Amino acid sequence: MKLGKELKLELVPNYKTKIGTVNNKESKSIYINLTAWGEINDINENTNYDSVVSGLRKKIKVLRTL
Repeated sequence: MKLGKELKLELVPNYKTKIGTVNNKESKSIYINLTAWGEINDINENTNYDSVVSGLRKKIKVLRTL
């Protein structure tokens, strides 16, 4: 019997984000799966990706509290 539960989130285009738990009856921990790929070009060369990841963390925290 599968006890886990997983939810796909549509936070940012081109990023696949999932949040889930291994046991939804006794949730002691959750996992977050973030997948992304892209190509760096001249326009995105100076993009600060720390702020992009920080923004994703904030959105996930908000969804987690719902």
